Amino acid sequence: MIVSIKDIVAELIEKIASYDKDQPLLQFELRSGTIVIDNAQSRRCLADFGIKQGSTIETTIVKFNPNSNSFEREPIVLPYTLPTGLKNQKNSCFMNSALQCLAHVVPLTRYFLKSIYRRHHNSENPFDSYGEVTGAFAELLCKLQRVDYVSNAFVPHRIRKAIGNLYPSFVTGDQQNVQEFLTSLLNTIHEELRSNNQSDRKTIIKKLFFGKMKSITTCLRCNHTTTKIERLQFLPLPLSQQQRVFTVEFCSKNGHRSQSNVSVFASGRVEHLVKAFLDKHPRPDLFERIIVQTTLTEESLDLNSPLYMLTDSKVRFIEQKKHLIRTQPIQLDMNPKKITLYECLREFISKEYLDDSWLCEQNTCRRKTKAVKQLQFHTLPPVLIIQLKRFASQNQRQKKVKTFVEYPIDELDLTDLSASQHAIYDLISVSNHMGSISNGHYTAYARVKTPTDRWYEFDDAVVSAISSNSDVVTANAYLLFYMKRNYQSRQNSQHYRESSV
Repeated sequence: MIVSIKDIVAELIEKIASYDKDQPLLQFELRSGTIVIDNAQSRRCLADFGIKQGSTIETTIVKFNPNSNSFEREPIVLPYTLPTGLKNQKNSCFMNSALQCLAHVVPLTRYFLKSIYRRHHNSENPFDSYGEVTGAFAELLCKLQRVDYVSNAFVPHRIRKAIGNLYPSFVTGDQQNVQEFLTSLLNTIHEELRSNNQSDRKTIIKKLFFGKMKSITTCLRCNHTTTKIERLQFLPLPLSQQQRVFTVEFCSKNGHRSQSNVSVFASGRVEHLVKAFLDKHPRPDLFERIIVQTTLTEESLDLNSPLYMLTDSKVRFIEQKKHLIRTQPIQLDMNPKKITLYECLREFISKEYLDDSWLCEQNTCRRKTKAVKQLQFHTLPPVLIIQLKRFASQNQRQKKVKTFVEYPIDELDLTDLSASQHAIYDLISVSNHMGSISNGHYTAYARVKTPTDRWYEFDDAVVSAISSNSDVVTANAYLLFYMKRNYQSRQNSQHYRESSV
């Protein structure tokens, strides 16, 4: 059972008594650690006794046993109340999914509730003075802690109206993107908090959700590098592989030369480039009689070499008279049915080859030329939101990518991908999208650590426990919320929900 530290002792006793109506309950002994709650002071609220949010109240009932003609003390265990749902308001499932995911980011919720509960004697919301959206969000977090809703759900009217005043498209009743809503919500709260506290520009939103990404671009003509540091708020991972175009100069055994452009997956190897060339110029026997060289150094390339090692997009294929011992490469699938999150991450930070439209700013170069660009994680945020890019354009039409991405619930290790940072993350919530782009539906999965480590599904107003952790990993996952493990331990891993009995 969940109670609020703003509840008075009489309300707590009434809730406990409702679980044992068959026998007269003579007395309760209520304790939280070393704190004893005097049930005779029935009009005092729990916070007055020093009870903090996330505390566990141990309850012992004192009963009279007529058989032994004596009083007995018996600890009682009360059932845990399901988390609170949010009712749909004309296709607002995208909003409900986003809000449930954010509400289960423990440090974020603790920040807002701590300020509000510090003023438990005052009914005013201190965040109303920061801005309409921030005040509405703080109020929403408070309501999600309450357990007095008959249907265990409520309509988030105020937050919908507040965000709609700034972004009218989110309240039209049309299909919306949950990532776009989250971006607008977090940025608005960040700006409202920052503008009202000039002495501290690093808001709770920036502390938790903002990281930094380093972009390094190298000119392939003069080797000049340009480095940019940009904000990392969402990590957008493509679910299809990038293409790279090579100019292939083919030299036949008879001395004839020809040139053609060949497109191949950027994550492939040199052997895949050879295979793509032969698919374009059907000569299957050539695979065993081709040597690959760079055009700049005329160095021979190993067919197992990854393509990202080639800084120049021009290569030379030389036909040999004798056969070489080789096996055909495994075909790469541009849209595989199942991939891992680590594969998506490696693809994201792999080298991207830019065409001749890139302008080199080096004084000795200063021209449009080819370049290679690579991304690096400069600073990873405590809460990393990963976007699986399921909505892509093809032939000027939007389509949904239904690739199953296998992602870890615990121990997402990004240490090797970050700049000398020990980065272990655990999954805390997921925003799911089912259906098509034009006719879809959003739900959320969230991790609740009180009283046990359990996962729940939030389908608007309907909240249900997930029987197995493996059921959290589905093909519908769209946004993954990961919390850095050492950050959780520093912040004390108690769940944000109010005092549980």
